[in-house]
Amino acid sequence: MKTFFLRNWLGIVLVCLAAALGAKAQEFEEPPPLGPPPDEMPPPGALDSPKTAGPPPGPEAPVDIWMNRMHQRNPDEFRRFQRMRHQDPEGFRKELVTRLGRKRLEASMAAHPRLRAFLETLPEPERMDVILALSRALRPEGPPTPPNESAGPETRQLREDINRLAGECRKTDDPAQREKLQAELRVKLGEMFDTREKERERHISRIQSEIAKLQQMLESRRASREEIIERRLRELTEDETLQW
Repeated sequence: MKTFFLRNWLGIVLVCLAAALGAKAQEFEEPPPLGPPPDEMPPPGALDSPKTAGPPPGPEAPVDIWMNRMHQRNPDEFRRFQRMRHQDPEGFRKELVTRLGRKRLEASMAAHPRLRAFLETLPEPERMDVILALSRALRPEGPPTPPNESAGPETRQLREDINRLAGECRKTDDPAQREKLQAELRVKLGEMFDTREKERERHISRIQSEIAKLQQMLESRRASREEIIERRLRELTEDETLQW
């Protein structure tokens, strides 16, 4: 019964962490920054100089919205992140994902009191082991890859072929040529579907492996319950002056 209860709650933890750490990592993928060096970068809102003719700008990217809010709330932190964004884009992205994941995890905990209560029954090191082990399975190299995934060479080539064929199909006025292009496009779409399904299967296998490791860890700790309690009791009550 305890094992059944634990597996169910681990599944809920997994869902919450997936929402917190996996899905949102995609939002902060951005190309290497261009433009002036960070020391010369004006704050958001100061770049309102006349612009050359061109299409109207699209909606503001999530990373820029986040940076604008930081600039308003904590200018010093904003400047630090602005430098990191230009000097260490990968570190910048990772820290954004970590911060956003933490906030979304806190929101998930607040929305699921029973889940919070379950995690709070675990000792601090064990609770962190659970969260960290699951988060490892949900990092950018782990999650399924819809629709702007960080792809390998094969997937990138397929995407290029699909975009090219779709563009040619839209441009041609020749019905026979359009039919030929659509047939080629259908084959490429089938290959892309199969590739992405394999990626999802690998992701599920990684998560299942992490859950199995966690289950083994928790059962091992339960078997050593008295020994762990005694060790912790000694740590809390021994005279610090007698420590080595």
